[in-house]
Amino acid sequence: MVEAFRNIYVFSGKWNIEEYAKKRHTVESLQQDMLQLASWLKELEDMKPFQPHGVLQVEGKKLKQRLIPEIQKALDDMKQILLESFKERCTGILAVYVQKIKMLEEKSGHLREFATYVERLNEIRDQSSLLSKHSLDIETMYTLLTQYEVRIPTEDQVVLDDLHRVQKEFVDAADSASAHVDEKMVPMKRTVDMKIAKLNEELLQQMQVLEQGVYTNPEEKPSVVLEELEKVKKVLDEVQVKAATYTSYQKLFGVPEYEYRTLAQMSKKFEEKLKLWSMLDLWLEKTQQWRLDDFLKLDVEEINNEVNRYFKDASMMTKARPTDTVIRKLKTSVEEMKKVMPIMLELGNPALKARHWEQIFKKLNQPWYPGKTFTFDDLILYNISEYKGAINDISASASGEYGLENSPVKISTAWTDVQFVVNTYREQKDLFVLGGIDDIRSEE
Repeated sequence: MVEAFRNIYVFSGKWNIEEYAKKRHTVESLQQDMLQLASWLKELEDMKPFQPHGVLQVEGKKLKQRLIPEIQKALDDMKQILLESFKERCTGILAVYVQKIKMLEEKSGHLREFATYVERLNEIRDQSSLLSKHSLDIETMYTLLTQYEVRIPTEDQVVLDDLHRVQKEFVDAADSASAHVDEKMVPMKRTVDMKIAKLNEELLQQMQVLEQGVYTNPEEKPSVVLEELEKVKKVLDEVQVKAATYTSYQKLFGVPEYEYRTLAQMSKKFEEKLKLWSMLDLWLEKTQQWRLDDFLKLDVEEINNEVNRYFKDASMMTKARPTDTVIRKLKTSVEEMKKVMPIMLELGNPALKARHWEQIFKKLNQPWYPGKTFTFDDLILYNISEYKGAINDISASASGEYGLENSPVKISTAWTDVQFVVNTYREQKDLFVLGGIDDIRSEE
């Protein structure tokens, strides 16, 4: 029988109100702990003066006198914690209800504010079950306080009464909000449809703008068109923001989302125009650089690769939009450059020396002197294309000479590390002959 009181004895020795208060307690955990202490108190009250323990008799009176005050003190501590938690939760949930009621009362007839209101109402509906649980916890705490005869201060009782009143006001406000939303939903859906229709009209107008004026004028400066396209991009960005907003409204209002095909078409057309005019702008910049820079410093192989890339892109764009005059201008310019690339490659032959350039300029009937600088534009001005055959011959000759000039170096380099084998001739000590060279010749 004494063993039954061991847990009570251990608890009384370890009880610490500060440590217990630091822990996070639910209403259920507090209720369970208080019920345990109340049960122990009853067991202690019913304890007999003497308790048998084997062949011994244990005096229960002193144990009872010691444990009852300690357990009662622990229970009183828990009652105080319960009361403080009750007050804190009451005040907190009351403030939440008041805030939600205020939010529900802020009705508006404009679309944006109405959408915000619907979103807010949905959030409050989602939170209502949690609010109800918190309110139920408070009622359970109040019941516990009453059950354990805890005196509730008047101000706390007033807060609880306010909470009961506000809960009813919250239900009324939620019902009123739902009725308001139901009343306004149909006209608001129509407003969204009208705004989407207006947005489509704006997009169609903007698409027409892109098909006229500076955007289709091949004689316009690309820099000017790109500035105008930047303005169009700002308009398009604003339209996309509006479209996303209207889509969010439709989701919120529970209607099928509109598919913005016109917006997709407009975006595609804009990207096409931007790509075309950016390509043309960069192409004109590059060709000007190629024409005006010192010709001897140009990397003609890289230029040839660049021209081929532009020709491929321009050809693909022409197939997609054969009537586009700006594309036609770009393709024509690239084709003209492509025609002169063969002679440009010949002139860019790294084997050409000063003596070869002297021959070329002599053919062109132009003065030449060592260190002379000239541009591709200069060569075009000298009618270089008319001397294509002569240029090819001079370039080919330069390549041949370059090969011959470098042959001794190549031969010397190749033979420098070759190991020859010599053998004694007919067992004579001072006479040697070269060994087999088949392996060496096979490596040539």
